[in-house]
Formats: sequence, C-alpha cells, structure tokens
Amino acid sequence: MHWSNSLVFLLVFVIVFTFGVFYTFYKLNRLQKKQLQRLKVESERKYLELADLLPQVVFDADAQGKILFMNKNGLVALGLSRIDIINGVQISDFVVEAERENFIEDFLYIREGGQNRGQEYLMRPKNSRSKTIPMMLYMSQNTGETNSIGVRGILVDITERKLIEQKLLGAIIETEDKERQRFSEDLHDGLGPLLSTIRLYFNQLQLKEITEEEREQLLRSTYDLLDEAISTTKSIANNILPGSISDHGLIPALRIFFNRVESTGVLRVEMDSDLSRRLGGNTENTLYRILIELVNNTIKHSGADLIKLKLRDSHDQLLIEYSDNGIGFDVTSEHHGLGLQNIRNRCKSIGAMIDFSSDLPKGFGVKIEVNI
Repeated sequence: MHWSNSLVFLLVFVIVFTFGVFYTFYKLNRLQKKQLQRLKVESERKYLELADLLPQVVFDADAQGKILFMNKNGLVALGLSRIDIINGVQISDFVVEAERENFIEDFLYIREGGQNRGQEYLMRPKNSRSKTIPMMLYMSQNTGETNSIGVRGILVDITERKLIEQKLLGAIIETEDKERQRFSEDLHDGLGPLLSTIRLYFNQLQLKEITEEEREQLLRSTYDLLDEAISTTKSIANNILPGSISDHGLIPALRIFFNRVESTGVLRVEMDSDLSRRLGGNTENTLYRILIELVNNTIKHSGADLIKLKLRDSHDQLLIEYSDNGIGFDVTSEHHGLGLQNIRNRCKSIGAMIDFSSDLPKGFGVKIEVNI
C-alpha cells in the first residue's frame, strides 16, 4: 500500500512538472511573439516616419498595383489625399498612357522577384491634363505580414536633371552650329573665289581666239591658283584639327600658328615654354583651341601689337599665362560673355582652372592651370 501511494505521488509530480515546463515555454513563446510584434510595429512606425521625411515619392503597392501607402511628399507630388488611398488607386494610373504598358511589364517583373536598377517614366498628377513630371522609378519585391507579395518603390523627380541635360544639349548643338558656320565661311570665302577664278580661266582657255602666249599665261595662272587652293584646303583642315598637333604636339602646332600671325606684320607673339612632353590628345587639341581663340579675341577686340604666352610644366600641372598689351575690356560684359564662356567650357572639359583679368587700359590676361 505504501509503495502504491509513492507511485501515485511520483506520477502526479511528473504530470505537474511537465505541465509547468510546457506552460513556461508557452508563456515565453507568447512573450517572445509579443516582443517581436512590438518590434515589428515599432519598425513599421519608424519606416513610415522616415518615408514622410524623404523628398522622394515612397509607396507600397499590393500584387495588383493598388497603392497601400504613400508618403506625404508623394501625395503632394501626385495630387492625392489619404482618402484617395483608402478609396483605392493604382500606381499605374499616374504613368502617361504611352508608357503605361511598359510600366506594367516592369511592375510584374519586379513583383516576381526581378532586379530593378531604375527606369524613367513620365508621371501625370491626378486631375492634371497637361502637367507631367519626369521621374526615375526604383522598385523591389515586398513580402507583407501574411506573406502576400507586393512591390515597394521610390520615385525620384528628375525635372532639374532634364533641364540641365537640355541646356547641355543646346550648348553642344550651338557650338556645332557655330563650327559648321565657320567651316562654311572658310570654304565660301577661301576656296570659293579661287575655284570660281580657275573655272573662268578654263573657260578662257577654250576660246580659239587667244594666242599661244596668252594660253601659256592662263595655264601658269591656273596652276598658281590650284596651288593656292590646295594650300587653302590644308589651312581649313588644320583649323578643324591641326595635323601638326597629332604629328609633333602642342608647342610645334602653336609655333606654326604664331608664325602665320606674325607674317602679317601687325602682331608680334612672344612664347616662352619648357613643355617638352606630349599631353593626352584631347588635352592638346582643347588647349590649342583655347589659345587660338584667345589670339582671335586679341586680334578682333584689343588693338594690341604684342602677345605674350608662357607655359610652365611642373610635372603634375601645366601653368599657362596669356596676355596682350591691348586696351583690355570688361570680362563680365555680355558682348564678350559668350566667347569667354566657350573658353571656360573647354577648360572645364579637361578639368582645367581658368582666371580672366582685364585692367583698362593695361591689356588682357588669362591664367590656366591644367592637372596632368
């Protein structure tokens, strides 16, 4: 009997202990779930707060593209309210019709786990017929609490970037048009008269009434004009891309150009250079363009009779100093603004720093620093 009571007691103890262990684990599990839920809620709250601080459009959408959440800046940008989100709107509704099909394809691809590196779309705010906003869209797959799959995305307004691109494109087109116009003028004013005169000589040579002596004179004159036409063609080609640069480098090309300037007897050029190495082809061509443009400005505007050019090579930097003894001018003047801006743009294209100075009536000066 005593043995039987002990067995019952042991059995009750085991049951109670086992129940206590399971109950403890149950409580711990519930506590852990509550903690995880609190962390999830807190994390979601912080995400929503952070999203509202961002200047971009942030949104969550379900698997069909219905917007579940959009931050404050997104609501303002697309002309929405919280009520609109509650009533239900599709993110695709704001993509212009011409691009909507592509957007839906991208959305479905991302929803299924595809990789997105950004895609540009034109977005149209609610109740707007004409206004569109160029935006870059970044999306990723998003798994919700019930393992439902949706998409989370960010829309970045790139209006300003587009305006900058248009300005740059306009500047490039304007520069190209000026180059074409200059090339056209060179051909018209340089080769045109020579070829017209050669044609005139040939017409004269076909006449039967001319004497043999006159025919020989016309032939000599025609050959002379052909030589001049060939020389003019080479000169125009050198103005487009001087062959002496590709063959010998910047300094020899400048010496050839300055010799031509000095041959007029109007302007003297003093060049002092210790640059003996070759620079990158683009750097040499750009510096050549800058310097001949500066000489062109001196000839046209300064009334100078002397140009001084100094080039100093300090291993990692090339310092260029250009000056003339002309009347100088206001470097902020609109009359000179475009030409100087073109020079600034050329310097920027090779990472060079440029500083203009002009003190009436002391002349005009430029300093250019090029990192090599």
